[in-house]
Amino acid sequence: MVQIIKNMDELKNFLKAAESKLVVVEFSAKWCGPCKRIRPIFHALSLQYQNVMFANVDVDDSRELAQTCNIKAIPAFHMYKQTQKVTLFSRIKRAICCYRSGFMVEPIFEFCGADAKKLETKIKELITKPILGMQKVRLPLQQRTQSCTNKATRITVREALINIYTKAK
Repeated sequence: MVQIIKNMDELKNFLKAAESKLVVVEFSAKWCGPCKRIRPIFHALSLQYQNVMFANVDVDDSRELAQTCNIKAIPAFHMYKQTQKVTLFSRIKRAICCYRSGFMVEPIFEFCGADAKKLETKIKELITKPILGMQKVRLPLQQRTQSCTNKATRITVREALINIYTKAK
């Protein structure tokens, strides 16, 4: 069963109630095409994995929560264990951080779009694989500058999106 979350207090209470269970939170919107495609699969996964807790946040109904969670593209999936975020799925961050830089940090599990197989694979992996030390994930995206850094490369959001657009043509 998928719990509907409307604000930060509800999310915090949901995470506390989960205790040591894996929690998967989907950020979506009713008008979003990829969100519509993944929604029934997400609900099916919630029935299949009874030891995982699933929640949904409609970004239009819960704008403050979406902003607090730094949602820039949908569908986006956040996964938590013991109330700490362990992974984040979001199209824009993958595009920014991985394009041309070759930058890939192992603890950050990301994929583009509404790929049900990758979502299920990651759920299975996080159920069975302990998160060592439950460290907080440090994203390569720096919020202030909106840029992705690598030891040798620095790409701005605008540059990354222009490069992706021109490469797609």
